[in-house]
Amino acid sequence: MIRINEVVLKSAFMPLFFGSTLGHTLLALWMSLAPPAMPSALLITANMAYLIGMFVCTAIFNVPLNNRLLSYKDDEEQLKHYWRTYQSDWGKWNLVRTLACTLSALMLLIGWTYI
Repeated sequence: MIRINEVVLKSAFMPLFFGSTLGHTLLALWMSLAPPAMPSALLITANMAYLIGMFVCTAIFNVPLNNRLLSYKDDEEQLKHYWRTYQSDWGKWNLVRTLACTLSALMLLIGWTYI
């Protein structure tokens, strides 16, 4: 997992991660300026679910867990001790991200269908 975290920081994942966040932010802003309608509210909610559930959750929970794991890289005993906690906590927050992104995608599909 340490290696994955190191590689991901230097990969195409980061521009996609920040680009999708920027795209959702711009879409939410654009939709908030649109005439009031159910699809607009649904699309704004979808974007907020994505931004909070994916980006904020990652920044507040998963990244600190990854950083703490990395801090034990050279201490095998501490790494073993922390691994179980890391796995459990990271998995829970990853599930939150997955559910938020899935919910967001469903709301976007429904919202765009009615525009």
